[in-house]
Amino acid sequence: MRPVAAIPLLALVGLGVWLLARGSPPTVMPIDDAPRAAPPTSPPPAQLPVAMGSDLVSAPSKAPPKPGDHASVVTEIRYGAVTLTLVSPNGEAIPKSLSFDAQPLEFNYAQKSLPAAQDDGTWRYDRLPAGRWRVRAFVPGFVDVSKDIDIRPDGEARISLPLEVGGAAAWKVALTTRQVPEFVQVSLLDGRGIPIGGTYQTAATTLHAEPSKAPALPAEGAVVGLKVGRYRLRVSTLDGEPKEQAFEVKAGETVTLEFTLPR
Repeated sequence: MRPVAAIPLLALVGLGVWLLARGSPPTVMPIDDAPRAAPPTSPPPAQLPVAMGSDLVSAPSKAPPKPGDHASVVTEIRYGAVTLTLVSPNGEAIPKSLSFDAQPLEFNYAQKSLPAAQDDGTWRYDRLPAGRWRVRAFVPGFVDVSKDIDIRPDGEARISLPLEVGGAAAWKVALTTRQVPEFVQVSLLDGRGIPIGGTYQTAATTLHAEPSKAPALPAEGAVVGLKVGRYRLRVSTLDGEPKEQAFEVKAGETVTLEFTLPR
């Protein structure tokens, strides 16, 4: 091929390349200056009412409640009545200075109530929460007596408490210095030396203590309502070594025990 003929051919190739480049312009990405929206956030936790006494407050719930879950449980207290009859062994008159105690056995109930004397010689608790109770009577000259009863809602239980003539043991405590301690600890034990419950009477009060308790009492008093039999009385100052004395209870009698404790 001659050089002059090649010039038009080269011109045609160059024109084709130029046309191809012009038909595919470069892509330009637009710049968006508008502020971008924040990513979606989870909604705040729901608010559920939580019972606190008689008021309602809001507390956040971390998860939706499950079937059977409750924010609070309200228990309705229902009441019943109890009528007590004391029966003496030989028809003896019942002393008027007696006292009663009612203790729930399967639940806690802080409020104390006393039975009211009735015209027919019985005593009545008008309003005790339904459930199982232990009713105890303390009658001077007789053995402490108790009975467990079931109080039904809106019902009335009638029980008889048979009495038995008992005895008592009085204590009197002095120190080796001939002083009288302000308080001593007193425990009642049976004839084998095992602690048992007892009713303690002083000039100021009468109380019943369970076997595991050794109440602090004045230097003079008495354990009352004891059955006939053998016992031991343990006495100590609040920070001293205890002393014990054995004694025997006879029906209708009070034995006196004197203790001298080291200072």
